[in-house]
Amino acid sequence: MRRPLLGVLVGGLTAGTFDLLYAIIVQFTRRQRSPEWTLQSVATGWLGKDAWEGGAGSAVLGLVSHYGIALAAATLFYLVSKRVAFLRERAVLSGLIFGVGVFVVMNYVVVPLSAAPFTMPTTFRFVAENVSGHAILFGLPIALAVRYFSTPRATPANAG
Repeated sequence: MRRPLLGVLVGGLTAGTFDLLYAIIVQFTRRQRSPEWTLQSVATGWLGKDAWEGGAGSAVLGLVSHYGIALAAATLFYLVSKRVAFLRERAVLSGLIFGVGVFVVMNYVVVPLSAAPFTMPTTFRFVAENVSGHAILFGLPIALAVRYFSTPRATPANAG
């Protein structure tokens, strides 16, 4: 039984949660920033630096935006995987590559075009940590969930 919508939801929500937890942990341990601040930093894409003055409202905007992006990414992966069998057949490799692509597009295209009042670092440490984090924590869950829920399973009637 195929359930691609479930694959998009599970993949997108899992990837969004892993990515958000990673960001919260990094911001807290390195800069003593609160989870609210981390969510507000996402909202700066819409509100600019005013997001940090917006309290819980801008944090909720950041949360909704973050999961919206994760679900959009999962939807994109699913739609392309319908036409490109390699993405389903080699889900681990495809997911890792997809996660790297999401990192590049978000950090070096979307953020610079948004209202965010900062630029993304290009230091080796930042890029290495975030490329690997997005590959493993973002792209991989999406690819595995999409493959799992989009691939028909053998049943006793059609197995063998």
